[in-house]
Amino acid sequence: MLEVFKEDNDPVYGFKVNMFDQWTIRKVPKYIVYAFYKEYCDENGYNALSSNKFYKQFEHYLENYWKTDAQRRYDNEELAKRIYNFNDNRNYIEPIESGKKL
Repeated sequence: MLEVFKEDNDPVYGFKVNMFDQWTIRKVPKYIVYAFYKEYCDENGYNALSSNKFYKQFEHYLENYWKTDAQRRYDNEELAKRIYNFNDNRNYIEPIESGKKL
């Protein structure tokens, strides 16, 4: 019961449980996670936190095996295979500078 209350009243935790935990990828750029969080907030009537506030709060909910400073990069096709609805949520993802990989 406390878990349901937490999901309903903490959009960051709700996003982690309802979206992030469903992904089959173990390394993902922070800005991609934030873009999906913003989309989750829009769809559920929440006001999204700033990216810095989101990252700080989100890190508290991650299990120990997650590293938030990973350097590995993925291309869009790899992310699309591993993240549910990646292609449907592209409008929430900020464009990257020319020549940079995800």
